[in-house]
Amino acid sequence: MQKLFVLSFVAIISVFFFQTLSLDIVNAETKTAATQSIIRRSEGVLRGSALNRTAPEYPRVAKEQNVEGDVVIEITIDEEGKVSNARAMSGHELLVDAALEAAKQWTFKPTKLNDQAVKVSGILTFRFKLGSLAESTTTLSSDASQTDENIVKRSEGVIRGLATNRVSPEYPKEAKEQNVEGDVTVQIIINEEGKVVSAKASSGHELLQDVSVTAAKGWTFKPFELDGKAVRVSAELSFRFKLGSLQQDLASKGVDIPMPSIIRRSEGVLRSNAINKALPQYPAVAKAAEVEGDVVVEITIDEEGKVALARVVSGHPLLQASAIVAAKEWTFNPTSIDGKPVKVSGVLTFRFNLNNK
Repeated sequence: MQKLFVLSFVAIISVFFFQTLSLDIVNAETKTAATQSIIRRSEGVLRGSALNRTAPEYPRVAKEQNVEGDVVIEITIDEEGKVSNARAMSGHELLVDAALEAAKQWTFKPTKLNDQAVKVSGILTFRFKLGSLAESTTTLSSDASQTDENIVKRSEGVIRGLATNRVSPEYPKEAKEQNVEGDVTVQIIINEEGKVVSAKASSGHELLQDVSVTAAKGWTFKPFELDGKAVRVSAELSFRFKLGSLQQDLASKGVDIPMPSIIRRSEGVLRSNAINKALPQYPAVAKAAEVEGDVVVEITIDEEGKVALARVVSGHPLLQASAIVAAKEWTFNPTSIDGKPVKVSGVLTFRFNLNNK
């Protein structure tokens, strides 16, 4: 009888211990899940969702020592779209503080996942170049008498996604005769109406620069807005010249070249060009089975900016149908090349996370 009592007591203590241990594990998992509620975004997507972009001031001591280069800042954006944390990942020590100060002043559209605001992390790259348009912009923005000349910097990927007309440069005959190939980078300023008002070649072979500048001046863009006001934008456009390119050879001879039926765009460009972004519903059966993960959907966008076709590239079967339905509801600004609307293809990634349902 005494042994039976002891065994029963041990059993009760064991059950209590394992229940307590299980509760501790659940609490630990909950805390871990809370710390993982930060999603990662590419720099192109971050810049496309920015509401306020502050250009860093060029430190005087850096100018005096002819210090140039890029500074990469990793940031965390809170649920309200404000930068809550910023740290330098790379860059010259004389430029880091100015870049950090600028990054902390950026603001963004809040990011939502399944209708819940979430934190976002990513990087911002600030370029410091003596005598560049970027430096001139900084000087203007810090001069009280020039505040109306608010020029913001945009990456090439973002401006290409917002272009309404793209002009390809002709391959100069002299350059072809001398077998000259390579890339030409043109620095441009876009005015409040989306027109290129300034273009200057910053790199590339001299025989290719003039035609690149001429082509860049023919580009037009959707107007850029900052806090609801149209602003000027500085950016770079790169043009590639390669001998044997049928399109450039025909263009130089005045032959009308049919545009490709469908052009490819990166996900970052697609998202920055989106008008409506529908979020997928979390399927009840997937929740019950605790299924999580990403679903990648390849889409084709027609000339009007509507999704004409959507198919799953990867993702759990229980999540695919919901991702397809959401993708088909997205709409985009129409894409044009040389003034003609074209179809666009690319991918959209939808993340399903039980912690953000």
